[in-house]
Amino acid sequence: MIEQLCSAPPLEALQAFIDYWKSMIVSSDYTAGCPIAAATFGGNEIPGAVDAAKIAFEEWESMLANNFRAANLDDALAQSLSTMTIAAIEGAVIMSVATRSTRPLDRVGKHLTELLEAHLSENHEREPVLRQQN
Repeated sequence: MIEQLCSAPPLEALQAFIDYWKSMIVSSDYTAGCPIAAATFGGNEIPGAVDAAKIAFEEWESMLANNFRAANLDDALAQSLSTMTIAAIEGAVIMSVATRSTRPLDRVGKHLTELLEAHLSENHEREPVLRQQN
């Protein structure tokens, strides 16, 4: 799923990921959550679950950071934004299930969109200046 999303431009990928989770949660009557988070929390009961979750989260971060780099964000910012995005969405999924509402995902999606737009536009505004200096 995340592999497909990361082939889209960052803002489209973000909205698709938020929409995916909203659809998943609503269609399950607020019982579905992230299996990677579940493996993390239930890891003591299943040998290797936490290690598998760690690998999955690292892969997600890497794919998302690559997507941000493809949009010309620098490496440190791309890595930081990928962690922020995944952590915020994971938290919003948990809150949405607990509250039986997609409102947490809507709010997180709104603010992540604003954050990404700011970084992408800031980078876009600096790009011509960098070209002129070369």
